[in-house]
Amino acid sequence: MKNLLIIGPFPPLFSYGGPTKSIKSLYDIFSKTDIQCSVLSPDIHLDGTKLKEVNVNGDIVFCKNQFFYLIRNFHRFDIIWLNSFFDPKILLLSIIKIFYNFHLIISPRGQLSSEAIDTSKPLLKKIFIKIILLFKSNLLLHSTSSSESKDIALFFKNNKISQISNLFILDYKQNFVRKRNFIFYSRIHKKKGLDILLSTIQKYNIKIELDIYGFIEDKDYWKKCEKYINDIKGVNYMGSLDDGDITKLNNKYSFFILPTLNENFGHVIIELLSIGCIPILSKNTNPFDEDISSIFNLNFDISDKSDLKNVINMANNMSDERFIKLKSSVRPYFDKLNENQEKIKKKYINFISDLL
Repeated sequence: MKNLLIIGPFPPLFSYGGPTKSIKSLYDIFSKTDIQCSVLSPDIHLDGTKLKEVNVNGDIVFCKNQFFYLIRNFHRFDIIWLNSFFDPKILLLSIIKIFYNFHLIISPRGQLSSEAIDTSKPLLKKIFIKIILLFKSNLLLHSTSSSESKDIALFFKNNKISQISNLFILDYKQNFVRKRNFIFYSRIHKKKGLDILLSTIQKYNIKIELDIYGFIEDKDYWKKCEKYINDIKGVNYMGSLDDGDITKLNNKYSFFILPTLNENFGHVIIELLSIGCIPILSKNTNPFDEDISSIFNLNFDISDKSDLKNVINMANNMSDERFIKLKSSVRPYFDKLNENQEKIKKKYINFISDLL
């Protein structure tokens, strides 16, 4: 039996956003095959609070000192799959691989986009990339979209990039909400563009019912957003969904707004579609942009606040006939995305099997 180790946050660590859902899906796939799959996960939330004791099987290791775990156990695995790029473990594993034969897969999870690099510590990130490029011949690279493949290829020009979309396991929930209200649901981080949304609402004095959900990842950035929230009537911060259960928001909102700077995949988009919300998304920032734009026509230019204003007003003031039409278009589009899941599962199984 061959052994696979997947490194990254595992439930209930939902503060990490999309990567947690991606890693859970990967584990669910491979745990049903003849490949022995284990997961090495941090044992703290993004805010530094320690994970409470959880009941999971022995394949899932929540570990404080992951370096120590890898040094002691790397020899047990035929494939090690790291779901992050700006992580010192990639350097440790790259050095170990010089002396020990195993496959090392890196999934950057959107971290190599220019937007992700520029939002925090860009100089340190660029230095780190140059160091890792010294070991590039030892790396197998995985992306989840064509745009992410292009981002990776800017740095790893001669490396093969295996592009396989993320998986999701969600059922559609009917949405009966008729009032025009809005939700922002994502990590509170500059990359997600919440400040752009709030400053636009304030600048144009837009009348809106907006609830904000999300784990506060960047506390300094949150202070900036909080000032806007305190000054805008109808906008409220509702906390985070600690268990990641999107169905708790079922039948509460008509529209969701995501003014993101970049999404390599965008689990949150799929999740909010699954509870029947009409998408309002920044243009050219996510893999679903072209389809969503053609179906719903509520996309906006992230660099143009007047464009965002116009789209929000369009949603607020659209006729009942158009509103019902857009609402009824969410289910078919979600079903279309959902139809591909079995094919994607097979691609992942083949990807790993071909390495063994």
